[in-house]
Order: sequence, then structure tokens, then C-alpha cells
Amino acid sequence: MAKRKAGDDEATEAAERHRRSYGERLRAARVARRWTQRDVAERLGVSATYMSDLEIGRSLETGATRLARVGQVALR
Repeated sequence: MAKRKAGDDEATEAAERHRRSYGERLRAARVARRWTQRDVAERLGVSATYMSDLEIGRSLETGATRLARVGQVALR
């Protein structure tokens, strides 16, 4: 098994914080519009489960790319 460096752990933790932060902003934007996860999922062409994964930080890159491309949900 390969040794892990302290920097690897820090990078992993930073990535996790970023995913959670993204999910929190996504959820706040959705709730402010009074949309359900299903509403947003239908607009983006993804499943409600995937929206949940985005909001809780299980997924990020594909969702961020899709949101930017579709432009249906403003996070700022």
C-alpha cells in the first residue's frame, strides 16, 4: 500500500469542504425559489437522487458543470 502524505489528507479535506459548501449554496438557492429537488432535477435532466447527492456533497464536478452549462440555477 502506498504511503499517504499529510498534504494528501489536507487536499482531501479541502475537497470535502468544497463539496459541502457547494451543496449548501445549491440547496439555499433551491429553497429560496421554493423548488423541490425534483423541480431542479427535471429542469437539469437529472434524477432527484443526483440532486440530493449534490446537496450533501457526494458529487460535485459533473453537477457543477451541468449547472453552469444549463444555466437554470444561479448560485450567487
